[in-house]
Amino acid sequence: MTLVPAASGGYPQHGVEVAEVGINITKFDVTYAPEFKDVMLNYQGEKLKWAIGAVESKISVEGEVLATASAPMTHTFYTACTLTNDIDGFGQTAGIVLLDSVTISQANTAWRSFKGEYSRNSLITSA
Repeated sequence: MTLVPAASGGYPQHGVEVAEVGINITKFDVTYAPEFKDVMLNYQGEKLKWAIGAVESKISVEGEVLATASAPMTHTFYTACTLTNDIDGFGQTAGIVLLDSVTISQANTAWRSFKGEYSRNSLITSA
C-alpha cells in the first residue's frame, strides 16, 4: 500500500501489527486499566485519596483457524501464554499472559474461527 502524498510525520498503522502463528488474525485488542480504583474517604465522608491497583490488561485475539497444532490453538488455562503482537504499554511491561476463555466458532458458510480472551497483571509473574 502507498499513501499519496507521503506523510511527513510518519504513517498511521493499517491492519494488525504482526501475524499470529496458527490463525489468520483479524482483530487484536488490548485494554489497559488498573485492577481496581477505590475511593478512600475521610471521617466526614469526603474523598481523601484513591487506592489504585496494579496495571492489568485484557487482551482479545480473533481470527480464522489455520493450524490446530500451533499457538494460540495450543494455549491452555493455568499456564503462561505467548502472543506475537505487542502487549507492553501504558506502564505495563511485566506479568504473564493467562488464557481466560476461548471460543471456537464453525458455520456452514464461514471459516472456522478463534476468539481468545487473555489477561495480564503486572504483579503475577509466574504460573
